[in-house]
Amino acid sequence: MNEHIDMKISGSSSMPGGEYRRVSISGAGKVQGSLKCEELHCSGAAKVQGDVDCAGELHTSGAGKVAGNARCGSLSSSGAFSAQSVQVEGLASVSGSVRTEQALTADELRASGSLEAGSVHCRAFRASGSCRVSGDIEAETAALSGAVEIGGLLNAETVEISANPAVHIHAIGGGTIRDVMLGQHPFWMLSPIYLLCTLFAQLVVIVCHHYLKRLDNTWFLFDTLGLALFNIAGIQKTLDCGFPFWVAIIMGCITGSFGGVIRDVLLNEEPVIFRKEIYAMACIIGGLVYWGFSYLGVSLYITVVASFLTVCAIRLLAVKYHISLPTLRDEEEKNN
Repeated sequence: MNEHIDMKISGSSSMPGGEYRRVSISGAGKVQGSLKCEELHCSGAAKVQGDVDCAGELHTSGAGKVAGNARCGSLSSSGAFSAQSVQVEGLASVSGSVRTEQALTADELRASGSLEAGSVHCRAFRASGSCRVSGDIEAETAALSGAVEIGGLLNAETVEISANPAVHIHAIGGGTIRDVMLGQHPFWMLSPIYLLCTLFAQLVVIVCHHYLKRLDNTWFLFDTLGLALFNIAGIQKTLDCGFPFWVAIIMGCITGSFGGVIRDVLLNEEPVIFRKEIYAMACIIGGLVYWGFSYLGVSLYITVVASFLTVCAIRLLAVKYHISLPTLRDEEEKNN
C-alpha cells in the first residue's frame, strides 16, 4: 500500500477504487471499484461500488453505502451505513443506523441506534436501541434492553434481558381489535384477571431477568405457541358470536398477530406481517385447517389440535429453512 496517497472528496465527484492511506468523504462521493485503506471517514454521502477493506477505523456520520462487503478494524456509525456484510475485528459502535443483508461479525457490538442484520456473531453484544436480526444471534454475552426482534435463535452463554413496556400492548392488542370489530366489549374490560396476569408476567421478567438466561433459545418458541393459541381463540369466539367461517379466519389472524403490529408501531418498528416473513399467513392456513376439519365433522378436540400444530409447524419451518413470501420489489431497486 502506498502510504503517501490519501483520498479526499469534499464536493460531488467520483474516484477510482484502489489502495489508499486515509480516505475522507465530506461531500457526495462515489468510489468506482473496491477500496482498501488504513482509515475511512465519511461525513457526507458516499457510495463504494465494490468491497471495503479498512485496516483501522471506519467512521460514518453521514450516509455510507457499500455495494459489496465491508471489513474494518473498528466501526463507529453515528450516521447511516449499509453493506452486504460487515466484519469488524474490534469494537462496532452503532449510535446511528447500520444495515447488512448478511452477517455482522465483531468482537464487541454496541447498538444504541438502529441495527438490521441477517445474523450477528460476536463475543459481546449489547442492544439498547432498535435491533432486528432476521437470522441467529451468536455471542458469549448478550444484554438486551431495547426493541429487539430475532427471527432465528439467540445463542449465548450469558443473557440479560430487560422488560419491554410494550408487553401489555402485545398481550391484549389483537383481542381488543377483534372484539371491537365483532361489536363486543373488549375481553379485558369484563374481568381484571387478564391485566393482572400480564402485569404479573412483566414483574416476573423484571425481578428474575438474570435467571431467565436459560430460556434464551425459547422466546421464539413461546411467540409461536402464543400465535397459534390466540389464532384459535379468535376463531372460536367469532363462531360463538354467530359469524360465518370466513370472518372467523380473519378474526383469528387479527387476534394472533395484530397485538404485535400495535407494539411494533409504538416502538417505531416495521411490523413482522408487513415484511416477507411467514407470520399472518400461518394463521390463515391454520384457520383453513380448522374450517376443513369442522366441515368434515371431525371432533372439536382433534380440530383444535390440528389447527394448533399447523400454525406452529409453518412458523417453525419457515424460520428454520428461511422460507419467505415473494416480494414485488425488484432487488436492484431495493439496493438503490
